[in-house]
Amino acid sequence: LIHVHETKRCPKKLFIIRDESSWCLKPWTHLIPLDTLIEAKNSFLQKLENLIQKSFLHVLSPDIPYDMSIRIYSVEDQIKYVEQLMKKENILNLDACTNQDAGIQLSRLFSLCDGQVKPHGLIARPGFPDIETQIQHIQPGTYTILDDDIASGSTMNLLLGILPEKIVINKIRTLLEYSCELYIHTHTSSENIEPYDVVDLRDFIFGARAGGLVVCLPNGNHARAPYSLPYISLITRAKIPPSSEMFFSHEIWKLNLQFFTDCKVDICIKDTDASFQEFCSYLGYASDMTMKDFCTLHLKMLFTHL
Repeated sequence: LIHVHETKRCPKKLFIIRDESSWCLKPWTHLIPLDTLIEAKNSFLQKLENLIQKSFLHVLSPDIPYDMSIRIYSVEDQIKYVEQLMKKENILNLDACTNQDAGIQLSRLFSLCDGQVKPHGLIARPGFPDIETQIQHIQPGTYTILDDDIASGSTMNLLLGILPEKIVINKIRTLLEYSCELYIHTHTSSENIEPYDVVDLRDFIFGARAGGLVVCLPNGNHARAPYSLPYISLITRAKIPPSSEMFFSHEIWKLNLQFFTDCKVDICIKDTDASFQEFCSYLGYASDMTMKDFCTLHLKMLFTHL
């Protein structure tokens, strides 16, 4: 039983979604007409906003209900910012979506099907050379580190600990900070408040480019897992209230099924991100299985009691 709370009595919070759809869905544009893909994405994003709001408002004790305001930041604006910044500063870009061979491709590594409270370490983003090799190709000099955002700071601390003396870091910038300033400038009535959490849209569209959590599979291989139960803890990775986690997971699988249906062309596992294919292969799913069937099967296996 989920308690429904009146929004006027709930504390207000801010939740940020970065929309990287123009980047993370690009590999599917050769399969699906662009207008169809955009329409499917827009519907998905709108429903995701509503889902997040419901998940924070309709909770059980001891979870605290929040009236969650959703704000969308566009990766397109961030790409333009990075292009301008690179003309002024030497940049080491850690962000997957705006990294134009001017940085280091890094990822935190987590375990599969546990709480994902802390990463086990820092590895190269799947599909890229190991970190040591990447660092060797960086010219000596003074750099600004650019990342999408800094939450716990663990990634930054791990990186700073392994950079050689020839690479001097004199500044750290985040795309989140830039997007926030841009939003406030263009929405003068908005407050500049600290977000409750920041998530990437690409993580919630299963199989999207660089989407999902990087995990170590039991066979030792690295892969990307869907941002949902039973594979990922939404409590730690998206700060979803514990009493809403099952509801959120159920709905996110439904949203993915609807998204792949709205695409009107069958996207198969073989069409998804290579590291997501690695995940599916380990679980025994055929590469020609459609993503609609993949989502339908999970809904039947995991949520028949709901």
